[in-house]
Amino acid sequence: MRQIMKKSKTLSLLSAAILCSAIAPARISHAETSGAASELYKQTAEYTADGGKIKVQTYSQKDGESVPQSLFYGETALSDEYSLVLHSVRQGGKYLLNTVSDIAADYEKTHAGTQVMMAINGGFFDGAFNNDEKLPEGALIEDGVLLDDGFRSKTNHGNAVGWSADGGFTHGSIKADTQVYTLRVTDRNGQRKTFDLRPDGSDLKNYGVCLYRAGETGAVANSVRYTAKIESNDGFIERWNQLERINETADSAAFTVAENTVTVVVREDFEAMQALDGATAIEAYQRTSDTTFASADYAVDIFNDLVLNGKAKAGFNGAGHATTPAPRTTIGYFADGRIFFSVADGRQDGYAKGLTCAEQAAFAAERGCAFAFELDGGGSSTFLVRKGGELVCLNRCSEGQQRKILDAVLVVKTEKQANYDKLLAKDELELTEGETAELPLAEGVDFSKLNVTVSDTSVIAVDENGKISALKKGIAQIDVSFGDKIESLVVQVKAAQQNAPAEEKGGCKGNVGYIAVFPAMICLIFIFAKKRYNN
Repeated sequence: MRQIMKKSKTLSLLSAAILCSAIAPARISHAETSGAASELYKQTAEYTADGGKIKVQTYSQKDGESVPQSLFYGETALSDEYSLVLHSVRQGGKYLLNTVSDIAADYEKTHAGTQVMMAINGGFFDGAFNNDEKLPEGALIEDGVLLDDGFRSKTNHGNAVGWSADGGFTHGSIKADTQVYTLRVTDRNGQRKTFDLRPDGSDLKNYGVCLYRAGETGAVANSVRYTAKIESNDGFIERWNQLERINETADSAAFTVAENTVTVVVREDFEAMQALDGATAIEAYQRTSDTTFASADYAVDIFNDLVLNGKAKAGFNGAGHATTPAPRTTIGYFADGRIFFSVADGRQDGYAKGLTCAEQAAFAAERGCAFAFELDGGGSSTFLVRKGGELVCLNRCSEGQQRKILDAVLVVKTEKQANYDKLLAKDELELTEGETAELPLAEGVDFSKLNVTVSDTSVIAVDENGKISALKKGIAQIDVSFGDKIESLVVQVKAAQQNAPAEEKGGCKGNVGYIAVFPAMICLIFIFAKKRYNN
């Protein structure tokens, strides 16, 4: 299918529109909103949050009609501070159904330094609604991990909308049998690298990275072998502890992998060796090699395309489903990479009738979007926004409360981190013997993520917290590195000041008082003698 657009790195503000409680209806003009104003529905409320980065709007019934409606719309400009993620709660190889509120809370709990600003329900799932052992009906990718390819579904056959961490969007169907077992390595600087693994125990041929599991044997000459214990496995992602390296020679004996451990053999792949040598976290999982979704960090299954290239569709899957007014949830994006959510309440007499798929598509197209897609709806339709410091549910769920679902799409705010373009605040420092000082780091730089070396440890020392101690007179250089970036600090240590020595007896210094007094005594004698003579 299509690989579409990247977000603009210059977009630094988050503009979002969602919908709220009803107030006296008021029409809005195109100039008053970040997207096109609705020509069909009346705006009922608007407010801003997070310093104006979030705009909240609601709409009621169409002009000239008495059919009650309640629509909620959210528009988001992605940035370094705001990102779009998909999240599910899993345990023991199973998905756990939770409300959107609970899924958002779990994300914040498992991702330190984040705050969910807006959220909607995600894709469809099969089976009874309140059984906690459900499966997604369509494709599901989360943080690069292919959790499901969607080929169990007889309706959408893997149809999904996906996006990458840098804001590129795509949509289509994930092809069958495109699973690739992958190793993801994270170093102490938080940098990630991935390496596709050959099947368990396969021949490395001339080069490659290969995985052996418990009970398997191997004998790969002239290679590097790493062993690790399995720390956890949730049925989707396997996490290992730090690897132990063993160099294999031409005549190395065969090995057998012990229980609860894995062995990775690397041959002539120096990038993989370097990454594994410095690894602080290691994960093994399946990704898809399908060209449409190979670069997608997230993907959620969809039932209908609603808007394609800025035009609302006319025909939809599921005739009865498409033409019956119901609660609806929509996700989509604009030509400049902004994304939007919308939720329509329904099935509630006197409050909200709901939308057909055609009306759902028309509302999205009216906003000026490029593409829009139908997520799960009905009792699953849920829209949350952070208001007054808390995530609140804006819409009125058709079942009287939030339904337990499988996944949710979240707009996440991440605490600003140092970009590490600058590591040190200065390049020179002067100390005196015995003095201490903190390593002058640039704003936001975390010392624990840096590699630090000292040219002369007899002159200065740097402890595990970044404190510099001046040991003796001299000059030493501290080199600080983060990834490929290196900066230096030259430290000059001066000698400690000594106390002034005591005055020696005798000599000029000892008799300086006498030398100063002697002329005065001569004068006094002269004056006394002259006075006696005059008398």
